Amino acid sequence: MKAILKSAHGLAWLAQFSRADQDMAISLVNKVRFIDETEFAQGIKTYLTDLLQREPDFFPLALYVEREIPKLKGVPKRLFSEPRRKRGRRITGSAEPWIYRTVNKSGEVGSEGVLRTLVTELQRSNPNQYISHGGPDVLRKTKPNTFVVLTDFLGSGQRVCDFLTSVWKLRTFRSWYSGEQIRFMVVAYAGAKEAKEKVQRHPSAPDVRLIRGCKTLSAIRPLEEREKLIDLCQRYHVRSHKGHGALGYKQSGALVVFAHGCPNNAPSILHAKMKGWTPLFPGRSTAGVVEISSGEGGAVLAMKMLQKRDVRAALERPNAPHIKSEAVKILMEVLSAVTHGSRSELAVSARCDMTILETRIVVSKLRRLGWVSDNGRPTTQGIRQRDMYKKYLDNQSGETSSAPPTDDEIYYIPESLRRPRQV
Repeated sequence: MKAILKSAHGLAWLAQFSRADQDMAISLVNKVRFIDETEFAQGIKTYLTDLLQREPDFFPLALYVEREIPKLKGVPKRLFSEPRRKRGRRITGSAEPWIYRTVNKSGEVGSEGVLRTLVTELQRSNPNQYISHGGPDVLRKTKPNTFVVLTDFLGSGQRVCDFLTSVWKLRTFRSWYSGEQIRFMVVAYAGAKEAKEKVQRHPSAPDVRLIRGCKTLSAIRPLEEREKLIDLCQRYHVRSHKGHGALGYKQSGALVVFAHGCPNNAPSILHAKMKGWTPLFPGRSTAGVVEISSGEGGAVLAMKMLQKRDVRAALERPNAPHIKSEAVKILMEVLSAVTHGSRSELAVSARCDMTILETRIVVSKLRRLGWVSDNGRPTTQGIRQRDMYKKYLDNQSGETSSAPPTDDEIYYIPESLRRPRQV
């Protein structure tokens, strides 16, 4: 059980469910991925720093934090003011306007504050390669190769598309793009496959990079459990909430929560303010939620150090010392995801709760072992190794535990009564 469910607030939230539904509510919360501040900040910063070494052609980067853009008749306004005359619509300005205070009248700051701090740190560390929220005049002087939009989460992709539209409406940027002077990129810590594809279809044709895949309710297996969880969200949603859908904004059903807030794409029973209902994250705030990161990086590092012969020996000889290692466990978990139809890195990442980079390392290891083909499908040998590992786990569980006794074995329940003897 997650730590939040052991708190007084978590227990009060759980008590709102009927006894028959409480186990399923606990299961829902246990499937939510909690991302703390350090993990989020370090993930974004490390990715942008490593990008300079891996793909220097994208640099310099013009970094902009995604935020809500005001609209006029349902269409996002321009990011910079543009002259209305027919000719000479060259936009000017030394810095991006710190934005449109009319959009967020409450003055609340979410992931924008964390990301802006990261962008400032990157610019101070290397001002020639990282440009923070520069205006048109700054961009003409520094000549960045890539316009990068940073965001924490791609749930539906709508806000990022609106932000890109506010830039794409400017003739200056379209001119730079057509002249191959600049290209667009979106970097998100986590996101769903559908949202990524939507952003990629934007006219600016951005290169979308995700650090981690996001598990959604629609991707939960087995199917029976998925249907029970969705049914739970819908029953309690219909009873008391009329805002977003039961599975969150655009029915995304996202199972991720950040230290700076819960996305509105998560199921409504977790965060929505309903009449007579106390959400687990009131106002989408995660204050007081303390979760420890799973630390996949250490396991992946151990797996990289594991030699090819050791992996084979571990799986072919159940008594091998490496069979119980975390590395083999991660390896077989990814192999199982691939054999169950997860072909892309994003799908495997979401299912196995790993970053895209870690997923890439593991899949590469599986290819070298000959258990996954180049097109991402399991080989005959890979399926055999998965079955062997599953058999080993079944044998281990059979040795350490036995099935609980049935009521018939504990209690004697007579089916008929005879007349008592005379004493």
